[in-house]
Amino acid sequence: MIGKTLSHYEITEQLGKGGMGEVYLANDTTLDRKVALKFLPEAFTSDPERMARFEREAKLLASLNHPNIAGIYGLEQADGNRFLVLEYVEGETLQARLSKGALPLEDAFALCRQIAEGLEAAHEKGVIHRDLKPANVMITAEEKVKILDFGLAKAFSDDTQSIDSSQSPTLTEAMTRPGVILGTAAYMSPEQSKGKSVDKRADIWAFGAVLYEMLAGQAAFQGEDVTEILAAVVKSEVNLDLLPSKIHSRVREVISRCLDKDIKKRYRDIGDLQFDLGLVLSDPTGLTLPEEGIRHRTDPRKILLPWLMLGLAVICMAIILAIFLKNRSDVPIASHYAIPLLNEQVLETDTPSPLLSLSPDGRKLVYVGTEGGKRRLFIRYIDRDEPEPITGTDGAYCPFFSPNGKYVGFFSGIYLKKVSLSGGAPETLSVVPSVTRGVSWGDDGTIVVTSDPNGPLLRYTSSGQRLENVTKIDQGHGLSHRWPEFLPGGRSILYTRDMGEQLGEASIEVLSLDTGISKQLIAGGTFPRYVKTGHIVFARAGSLFAVPFDIDRLEISGEHVRVVENVLLEPDGAAQFDIADNGTLVYISGGLRESLRELVWIDRKGNVEPLPLPPRQYQGPSLSPDGRRVAVTINKGANSDIWMAELDAGSIIRLTTDPNEELTPLWAPDGLKIAFSSEMSGTAPQLHWLSVDDSANPEIIIKREGNIVDTPESFSSDGRHLAFTSFDLNGFTGPDQWTGSDILVASLNDSKWSYKPFANSQFFEHSPAFSPDNRWIAYVSDETGIEQVYV
Repeated sequence: MIGKTLSHYEITEQLGKGGMGEVYLANDTTLDRKVALKFLPEAFTSDPERMARFEREAKLLASLNHPNIAGIYGLEQADGNRFLVLEYVEGETLQARLSKGALPLEDAFALCRQIAEGLEAAHEKGVIHRDLKPANVMITAEEKVKILDFGLAKAFSDDTQSIDSSQSPTLTEAMTRPGVILGTAAYMSPEQSKGKSVDKRADIWAFGAVLYEMLAGQAAFQGEDVTEILAAVVKSEVNLDLLPSKIHSRVREVISRCLDKDIKKRYRDIGDLQFDLGLVLSDPTGLTLPEEGIRHRTDPRKILLPWLMLGLAVICMAIILAIFLKNRSDVPIASHYAIPLLNEQVLETDTPSPLLSLSPDGRKLVYVGTEGGKRRLFIRYIDRDEPEPITGTDGAYCPFFSPNGKYVGFFSGIYLKKVSLSGGAPETLSVVPSVTRGVSWGDDGTIVVTSDPNGPLLRYTSSGQRLENVTKIDQGHGLSHRWPEFLPGGRSILYTRDMGEQLGEASIEVLSLDTGISKQLIAGGTFPRYVKTGHIVFARAGSLFAVPFDIDRLEISGEHVRVVENVLLEPDGAAQFDIADNGTLVYISGGLRESLRELVWIDRKGNVEPLPLPPRQYQGPSLSPDGRRVAVTINKGANSDIWMAELDAGSIIRLTTDPNEELTPLWAPDGLKIAFSSEMSGTAPQLHWLSVDDSANPEIIIKREGNIVDTPESFSSDGRHLAFTSFDLNGFTGPDQWTGSDILVASLNDSKWSYKPFANSQFFEHSPAFSPDNRWIAYVSDETGIEQVYV
């Protein structure tokens, strides 16, 4: 073959040979690129039925387009030869790298994360690898992973075989006959080795075996021959003691769950596995945290230790001036003690962050608490024993101090407010239509806030009562800007740029208001706070770090050191701490926190039955008219998509892939379409819908000009009318000049949508619902001062 030209491919050398054919390197003279040609065995190509099925599979495999999957360019025939044209990947296989021993932790996790991303992309298209192993993972010179032979196992399989798995190139060609178990035994799942049908959980098993080998330096299941290896896979438990002794305990849990012989207990979805690993990967320095420093999955409201929830010693405070000495990571804390809450008072942990704020002089602490079932703000003076409630702050969240310490700002519902600590009623400043992602009060009275999980920094000024943009989101360089912090003088702002699904992808930036230019200061950090000693304190993987900062040049001027461990860190990047000008630090302990939820059935008696779906960041579920499917939003970092769960099958698929947020799914009465809110057609969320059978082509229902958020709420029973809530982000010019949230009704006539107002006043109207006969709409309004239901 070497030296021949087939079609427009010049064959230069042989790359490999095995039961699935021979592989050659070739030059594609048409596109001037190197490709790999896989020639199919003659016994295979001479079988018309198998060849026809192979062609069908190859078309599906060619649809895979992901940076971590080596692509299939085509299936061609020339001079009597049938061959696949594959992407040629230069580098070394993971098998070759593992021949030198176990990998460093950081290298292993960087590689396995890319493998998981490739698997997820394929699984979403219904493609299973079936032969994942180190020999099929190529690593380029840039440390990029390419998974080889994706899905070829099924394409090469014989319908008469008892299993649907692959033949490894390490096995002999004679093993292609029916009834022989194919595949590389050490990475085959128990169901695969028993000859049963397989699904994507077979790939998850193989992933766990590969991850184990990268960390332990040897295969998870071993034996002198294939029979012994298969026996070990079916009967033996993996030896976790061979893993590095100080490895994060969550990694052991991930591997154990991947390699669970009971397929029902194994991860159902590679995305859930990625989430668990992401909590470790968010900070490489956290890979070897001691086990007692890890927080396992639990109810977010129970994340604090039980003694915290009993109202005892819930907040730790440390005087840490000394720890900011340069190049010192072992400086002792000057003093450290706990602040008790009184009576039945508890911290309100199930509210937007942050939960606490410390005055600039370090003498006053404000936090969100609950007492007698009512949430409000409490203030505790450091030199006094008892906290006091702050009048007029019922339902408040996200407190923050003014620069002079005389006012406390906070959010209540959709309102940004402030209250004087010397007394008086709170004052409404503006409207923030979404849960805040941080706020900071500048020396000149300017307040900077993030109100959109995918949005920029916004500015409120005392001279004008609207919010205006301070930064601009560039989808290619950051999905959200959050957790702002004014630097002294008010001309620069620290903030977190959230890049994706994991906290480790976030970075800390600094914005110059004079030039409008931002630049990165710290990769892999969140929630920056400036200290007048000339340092930035920030959070990473449940710990706080301090790094010297040149405020004149806006540059980092030294190495960062860890200063406090086990600080509560929220999934959205909020760290539960604050620091005063004098170095007083207050924080809530807890480490990394998860916000996973379960979908459950609840009957009229209150009985709860979990749905057969893994815990994820679910939001806003909508049940299909036939009760067999659920449309739901799943949050992943700064992105949210609409997914659909098939309840009978216990499976879930993604319907939207736009980088913007897709929220609030709502089934149409015919069960064929789903309405939702999305920014994909503009700057503000607008009404869209998609066909369940053609989710790749969503359509806009109503496109409106301006900064307006539209949310679908209720279809009429005939599907011709859609009641929705509309919120004008620019509709607030003062406490008494605001259009509020309105209800509109869209109508479908001759395939075209039109709309008209239904309830539009200065009050807050929302949550409309059609009556079964379509003659009435029930909705909520606050026109009496409290929210009540109207018909």
